[in-house]
Amino acid sequence: MYCGNLYQLSHRNKSARLYVVELPYERGYWCFRKCGLLLGWDEVPGVEGYIISFQTESGEFILPETDLGILTSFSLPEALPYATSILVAVTPYNSEGGAVACTFSLFRTQADPETVLPDCTEINLPLPGATNVTINTLIRWNTVSNVDGHVLNIGTTEGGTEILDNFDVGLGASYEPEQNLTFDQEVFVIVVPYLGTLRAENCTSQSFVTVAE
Repeated sequence: MYCGNLYQLSHRNKSARLYVVELPYERGYWCFRKCGLLLGWDEVPGVEGYIISFQTESGEFILPETDLGILTSFSLPEALPYATSILVAVTPYNSEGGAVACTFSLFRTQADPETVLPDCTEINLPLPGATNVTINTLIRWNTVSNVDGHVLNIGTTEGGTEILDNFDVGLGASYEPEQNLTFDQEVFVIVVPYLGTLRAENCTSQSFVTVAE
């Protein structure tokens, strides 16, 4: 008797017998935990049913061996743990017993978004290292996904806050200084994205030089 062969866990694989829901991609992992998971497998000739089980790599069962009868798909009844490698086995059986040496299919759930630090970002206007920048320039930066906002520091020294000190600009991606910058001045900018109470770490300052008077 053949073992059940799970389809690759990917939203790109579709056919009349494929029962994998489309899932968003988030921070490197398929979003199984928040979005639920529906698995399907090839029908095996001559079987009377299938047994499915879910466990972690350490051997802890999330779902003990469960008899599904002749169903060829299964939907998890509850969310999976974050940041965990999950092993799934589907074992066909008939009156002679279960299939032997069935291998596990492996996937990993996303990390808890409340514990993942946001990424740093960079300014794109003016470009880092630019010179002869107008003193009334707009300051703009690259957007970062999965954040609640950005904290902006602007100074005349590296890492300094002489011009703007820890100003929360929210989800915006630009800032217009309330006053013109000083002529012929190197200006340092740090944009720190945050998510809840978590802030991006080790974000470096970037600088540009304003035009001479």
